[in-house]
Amino acid sequence: MSNSKLAGRGNQKLTVSTTSIGFTVPLGANRAVLHVATADVFMEDDGTAAATTDALFPVGSVVDLTDYLYELANFRFLSNGVDAVLHIWFYN
Repeated sequence: MSNSKLAGRGNQKLTVSTTSIGFTVPLGANRAVLHVATADVFMEDDGTAAATTDALFPVGSVVDLTDYLYELANFRFLSNGVDAVLHIWFYN
């Protein structure tokens, strides 16, 4: 995590299924922390649909996207066969 002070910009609970989906980014959010709560998910970060060949994050994973400014609207997720829940916290 960077040394810059983070200010919360909201949170979201996202259900991920077998269709690639992104999250709704709150105004002013450039960083995020994600928790993969219920089932494995694949993640893509370039704005294209997530696929089963992308990075796999197993249930229980915490993905820290706070070191840099990210284009959060480009992130997409796909479940590994069963619905998954992501908890996302957004920061400036």
